[in-house]
Amino acid sequence: MNLAPQYKDLAVLAPYDMSKLKNIGNVIPSMLGSAKELWEWESGLYWLPHVWGSEAISYRTDLYKGDPKQLSYGSLWDEGVKGHVQGRPHSYLLSIGLWWDASGKMPSNRMLDGYKDEETFKKLWDPILAFAIEHKAWVKQFWDSADNTKSGLMENDVWIGLTWDGPPISLKKEGKPVNYTAAKNVDQAYEFINFLQTPESSAQLAEGSGYNPVITGADALLSDMAKKVFQEAFPGDALKKLWPWPAEPTWYAEIRSQYADKFKAA
Repeated sequence: MNLAPQYKDLAVLAPYDMSKLKNIGNVIPSMLGSAKELWEWESGLYWLPHVWGSEAISYRTDLYKGDPKQLSYGSLWDEGVKGHVQGRPHSYLLSIGLWWDASGKMPSNRMLDGYKDEETFKKLWDPILAFAIEHKAWVKQFWDSADNTKSGLMENDVWIGLTWDGPPISLKKEGKPVNYTAAKNVDQAYEFINFLQTPESSAQLAEGSGYNPVITGADALLSDMAKKVFQEAFPGDALKKLWPWPAEPTWYAEIRSQYADKFKAA
């Protein structure tokens, strides 16, 4: 979702014909709003939400001794979890900035200021990188796939981490097989989208994939277990407080990778 500028520059996408999207009104307004904010240009919309996932804290309920009700990104650096934490390098770094912004240590407009230009990026990320390197001993492993995220939690003595929601949720409940098919023509593609944008289809897709539905009312159609997991993962008004990855300028991805590599290599 956050790669809109690169796709715009490549000019490889065609805009949707909104008149053919019969069920577009079913999409959760905030999800559609984020799509329009990033993927709408020249009076055309080039991307629609399909399912969504989040990146937040996962932990072993039998090994993590902190208070789950008090979890924050700062929990990844508590003394009690030293040597038992996993994360993705660039997400690790970003989460430090979000933690510092929330605590008032380093205001950054929830790290959105880092997307302004390279100078501002470096001003924010330099102290973050220094902190991360200084606390490298907290890191048990860096994950780069669902499989090693799972193995970290189950086999590599990881107690807590910053992860996608899919792998830990699949460990929490029994997984189901997933199928993917591509439409053969444009009309079929729109019919497929219309089908996906119904509460029933959205619920089935979320149930099978382990991701979260984007259609209003779909969560009510999930199985009891999936509904329970969803409600426990995103209690209260949590959905209103999600931090969507902003659009990445071309320079941003390159320089962020440099910082992540420095953290990994430290």
